[in-house]
Amino acid sequence: MTVKAFPSRPAGGRIPGMGHQSSFTVRTSGRGTYDVTAEVRRAARAAGIEHGLCNVFVHHTSASIILCENADPTVRSDLERFLARVAPDGDPMF
Repeated sequence: MTVKAFPSRPAGGRIPGMGHQSSFTVRTSGRGTYDVTAEVRRAARAAGIEHGLCNVFVHHTSASIILCENADPTVRSDLERFLARVAPDGDPMF
């Protein structure tokens, strides 16, 4: 994953550094959802950014990024079950 963090413009000021880019690898054990919040947070902190925009990009054709509020711990497992029904492993269509 590549994380790009861009600071917000201070009131009436210039942006000191236009941004920061860093990468990290997520080791997976197959299908599932993986929480990368800590890694993204570390990348933004390393850039010294407290407020602004953070772009997260996944370099994989069959991966995607979802935003999940984590208010209910079953949200991720519900989503995984649903996706397993929609696109089952071994389906020749995929």
